[in-house]
This record gives sequence, C-alpha cells and structure tokens, in this order.
Amino acid sequence: MSQVKILFLAANTIASHVVLTPPNATPMPGERANFKVNVGNTRTKLLDLIVSIATLAKVAVYADSAVEIATILSAIYPAATKACASVIPLLPVRFFAAAANVGQNIHITLPFTVGWLLIVGGAAIRVTCYRYLGRHFTFELALRKEHKLITSGPYSVVRHPSYTGSIMFALGRLLCMFDEGSLWIQCGIFQSILGKAIGSTAVFLAVFAIFSFIGRTRAEDDMLKREFGQQWVVWADRTPYRLIPYLY
Repeated sequence: MSQVKILFLAANTIASHVVLTPPNATPMPGERANFKVNVGNTRTKLLDLIVSIATLAKVAVYADSAVEIATILSAIYPAATKACASVIPLLPVRFFAAAANVGQNIHITLPFTVGWLLIVGGAAIRVTCYRYLGRHFTFELALRKEHKLITSGPYSVVRHPSYTGSIMFALGRLLCMFDEGSLWIQCGIFQSILGKAIGSTAVFLAVFAIFSFIGRTRAEDDMLKREFGQQWVVWADRTPYRLIPYLY
C-alpha cells in the first residue's frame, strides 16, 4: 500500500504545482491600475494576499511530499536511507532510520482518496480555465489591455470556475494532511506544540484562502460589470452561479 501511495503523492505534487503556478507573467502596472480604479486600491491589496499564500503553499507542498515519500522509501528500502539523506540534506540520516517504522504505517485511506480526488479535480478545472482565458488569466487582479469577456467552456457553467478548482484544492490538501494514514499523523507531530502550530497555520491559511476566493468573485464581478456592461449582464443572467451550480 505504501508503494502505491508514492504514486498518489507524486500526482498530488504535480497537481499542486499546476494550481499554484501562474500560467502567465505578472500583469503590467497599468493593467493593475485599471482594476484598482474599478474596485479600489485597498481592497485590491487585501485580495491579492492570496498570491503570496500560493507561493508559500507551493514550497510547503514540495517539502511535505518529499519528506513523506522519503519516509516511505526508508521503510521499503532501508538501503535507500543514505540516498534519501543526500536528496534532502537538511534532514540528518538518523531521521530516515528512525522514520522506517513510521513509513510502514503510512497508508491510503478513504479521506486521503477523497482529498486526492479534490486536488487532482481542482487542478484539472484550473488547467481548463487557463486554456480558455489564455493571456487574460493572472493570479493578480488586473484588467488586461484589450481584455475580453470569456463566457464559454467552464465559464458557461459558473462565472468563476477557477476559484471552484482552488477551493477544491485547498480542502483536498487539508484532508490529505490530517488523514490518519499521513506522515503528519503517524509520526505524532500534531501532539507537539510545533505540530499544533503548523496544523493551525495550515487550517488558517486554507480558510483565509477560501474566503479570499469568494471575495475575489465579488470584486471581479463588480469590475467586469463596469467594464463590459450589458454583455456582462447577459452572461450573468445566463450563468447565475459564481462557484457551484445551483448552490452559489
């Protein structure tokens, strides 16, 4: 079971990279200014905090996956201990030796499977949105030069499908992190003060991100309505839900 989980963790890492990496370069200051005029400078700064969280989350995901995979390998292949230590030089060799027992207990559970599906599904939605929006898709709130209102593909289902994918990703990461078969639970780190601090921070950032996504849907709707007028109104009438069909 542990060997199979390595594949799931690798897929999680790839999906996380897709979700947390901007598909386009940072918009020009003038394009950012266009959005600030419509929404307000202070509100824009608050909503853009999510960009910094994405950068932090990407580093955390890489580290989390690397350590969990290394721990599993140390249990399956004791001879690989030195190799793992050379790949992750910040951790001493004795860490991997002590982790062998923990690695044997890391396994796939139903909550992990649900979390994995949310992560991969969220990434798939994000990739689809990247393709439909093209150059218009930026992590920073901006109104690009010759901006067009995209209403096809996933944008014909809900108005902000990329945030739907992001929320799925955030919930999936939490499920995988706090799953009883995860490294975090099996090594007992959440029983320590440091572990509780890490866990609390992860939950706080995920909740903050989710509420930020909801806030950004409102800000973007306000901006797009001002920019495109009747075209946006027609789209909103045809696609009344922001994130979840028939719910919100």
